[in-house]
Amino acid sequence: MSDSNVEQKLEELRGALKQAPTSSAALIALADALSAAGQFAESVTCYRQALEKMPDHAALLYALGTAEAGAGHFDEAEKLLKASLQNDGQNPHAHNNLAILYRRRNEDAFAIRHFERALELLPDLASARTALEQLRSPAHAVKDQMRLAFDQIKAAAFAEARSGFQTVLIHLPKLALAWEGLAVANLGLGDGEAALKAADEAIHCDEQSVGGRYHRSLALRSLMRYDEAIEALDQALALDPEGHQSRAARGSMLLEVGRTAEAIDDLAAAVDHFSDESRAALLGALAFAHRATCDWGAGYVSARADLLETLATAQPTAGRLVVSPFQLLALGLPVTAERDAARRASIKAEVPAKDLSVAKRVLSPGDKLRIGYISPDFVNHSVARAIRDLIPRHDRARFDVEGFSLNSKRDETTAYLAGVFDKLHDLSKFSNLQAAQYIREQRLDIMIDLAGHTRGGRMEILAHRPVPVQIHAVGYGRPLGASFIPWRLTDRISTPEATRHLFDETLIDLPDNALPASPPPEVDTSVRRSDVGLPDDTFLFAYFGGAYKIDPVSFGLWMDIVRQVPDAQIAFLDVFEATSQNLCQAAEDHGVPRERLIFSPYLRSPQHFGRCRLVDLCLDTLVHNGGVTTTDALWAGTPVLTTNPKDMPDRTGASLLHAAGMPELVANDETDFVARAVEIATSPGEARRLRQTILARHKSAALFDMAKYTRNFEAALLDVWARDTHTSAMQEEKLHD
Repeated sequence: MSDSNVEQKLEELRGALKQAPTSSAALIALADALSAAGQFAESVTCYRQALEKMPDHAALLYALGTAEAGAGHFDEAEKLLKASLQNDGQNPHAHNNLAILYRRRNEDAFAIRHFERALELLPDLASARTALEQLRSPAHAVKDQMRLAFDQIKAAAFAEARSGFQTVLIHLPKLALAWEGLAVANLGLGDGEAALKAADEAIHCDEQSVGGRYHRSLALRSLMRYDEAIEALDQALALDPEGHQSRAARGSMLLEVGRTAEAIDDLAAAVDHFSDESRAALLGALAFAHRATCDWGAGYVSARADLLETLATAQPTAGRLVVSPFQLLALGLPVTAERDAARRASIKAEVPAKDLSVAKRVLSPGDKLRIGYISPDFVNHSVARAIRDLIPRHDRARFDVEGFSLNSKRDETTAYLAGVFDKLHDLSKFSNLQAAQYIREQRLDIMIDLAGHTRGGRMEILAHRPVPVQIHAVGYGRPLGASFIPWRLTDRISTPEATRHLFDETLIDLPDNALPASPPPEVDTSVRRSDVGLPDDTFLFAYFGGAYKIDPVSFGLWMDIVRQVPDAQIAFLDVFEATSQNLCQAAEDHGVPRERLIFSPYLRSPQHFGRCRLVDLCLDTLVHNGGVTTTDALWAGTPVLTTNPKDMPDRTGASLLHAAGMPELVANDETDFVARAVEIATSPGEARRLRQTILARHKSAALFDMAKYTRNFEAALLDVWARDTHTSAMQEEKLHD
């Protein structure tokens, strides 16, 4: 039966249940159909309602137990299947399913007993016979099975590899290498919890297992438990000080947690011991680590040049990531290199994916679109700040709006978003496939990816295509290269015509700005310059974005500006001492005394927003523009100066300033950038005039009108829905009414 026929049948059964809500037969019929369609969460609910009416019904206990197993609730499934067999011990399928649960837990004796009983009752039950033969297979087959499983990992056939390692472990449950392989397979499937358990078993079997600790670290990293992951790699390196793989992984993780100087040491020591794709990944991380500390010396230059050469000759390999696309963004590489890296990353995400695509439904008058937002950043993060005012403004008469969090971390931002989404789902404990299946069961119409190739994005989930229409917006401004996310929301200025050919996605232009500019929720207006380490009586430039975005060219222009404005100073965030020292040294190399650089401490959001009000002119980075840092400044009334390059695929700065009604703050080129900054700083009252103009624009410019932005955003979603689903002209008209 086709997906459309399945959905039609389910709707008919739901209708029948509405007509007879107390009917056990209607409940069971719907539950059976839902289970057959793989929609186990809803089928469990229906079966349980029926079971309340018939608590000792053996067939119903069996059906519910099978559905609970399908939903991943294995302990509950075991209880129900046992209860079913207590009422009817002659059900071969109940014995078979219970045996499968025992086999999953490596409880082989119980599994064999129930497989045997299933075959006694139903000799033609082929799956039970095959499983029993595997459980009793001779040990000499284990070696071939191990080899095959490792080959399957190389081919990114992770589900098959997992099954192979599980078979090996039935016969050799103390084989540490098989547990390590099982950990790798589970990692490939995005199941960090299962990978962690397998790695721990490897260590239990062999206390000196370096591989067990290495794979334990990768599992912990996938769960965002970085401190424990680094500790596991410390242990691996204590056992094997020459373990270059462990050193490379530790360098990458140290980079992710901001221990950048240590990361550089590890990555530099490891990189020359790798080749091909692995080498490219390490070179990308090493170059990014240098950039993150504003260290643009010989180490950075060498790593960047080596990376360019490696990328030029590398070929995409299934299941292998050449280099993190996000780490390339600030390196000033050719945009084709960025695009190709994104495509390789997307191939890696898609190779092991199971196609869960569902039929697109036809909307009837009065139906609401069910939309979801998926992100690892529903915490105190720039993405969450950007969409903060968008989510509650959605028209609930036309849209159901739900969030899907990939991050186990919770904070006050998470609590706020949980209150403004219709529902905020936690996917952090699910494997990629489990998360995709869960999303599919929510029956969304549109999923909006907010992460792309950024940290924690888990594009592997959407590679399963669990939602009919999948769109990227907000979080990642460069090409995704993902066939499973075929739509992107942007605007004509953010993505100029000259770069549109780089995008595999179909681009949908919002009328004004693509990045939402939610106002800060709270501003401490009592903050003074002296409170936050800023000088009182000087013209103050500032850059309050991430240090990794600062490129040598932008910094050189900033120093040209400071040199031409006597007594002016420029402020940065004081995050890492190494970064501050590198910036001071770079300033002196440009002939600017280090005393003219000010490093202001990290502040809570209300105080930081208050600090933004104290700056005279913010300077943008020109290779990787600021986003929310720019909207923060503009909401504070502080002017931001950027440029308008024609060949850069993400011109967020220019887009935001045009939407703010401040095109005079978009310089034509680098020379004009310096000249305008100097003019603003040296013309009496000019910075004040710009501030007053921006504050006046708060009442009229599109950037600050979140109600208008939300209407435009919703219109774009409706446009994508109509175009993607090939709805009739009449229906399109109704959608846009």
